Amino acid sequence: MDIEFIAQMLQLKYGCKHDSFRTPNTHDAIHAFKQAGVIKERDFNSLHKGYLFFRHLENLVRIYENSDTSNLPKSDELRGKIANFYGYRSDGSAMLMDEYQTIRRSVRAAFNRIFERELNENNAGD
Repeated sequence: MDIEFIAQMLQLKYGCKHDSFRTPNTHDAIHAFKQAGVIKERDFNSLHKGYLFFRHLENLVRIYENSDTSNLPKSDELRGKIANFYGYRSDGSAMLMDEYQTIRRSVRAAFNRIFERELNENNAGD
């Protein structure tokens, strides 16, 4: 959610200046922001890794749940099966959740840095 929100915010702010920002694809937009220097390398890395991880996880959950849900399963058994796709063999469910939390925190930190930077830019122009 943070990734798509920040992408849409930057598209609204800079889309009139950069054609490459006007894309419905969040992944492409993140790359365009990095290339144009709108986001820093560190933030790009967090957003990019998070986007790929969350999309992959969402797809695996939908396959295993056989539904259109985007919620993480509560069952350790099901999380363990999903964790196998990430290469976690022993204690896969816990390791998957640790990775999920680490990436979620990284994405939130990037979101906060980008949002603060944009807010400061706007306030400096007042």
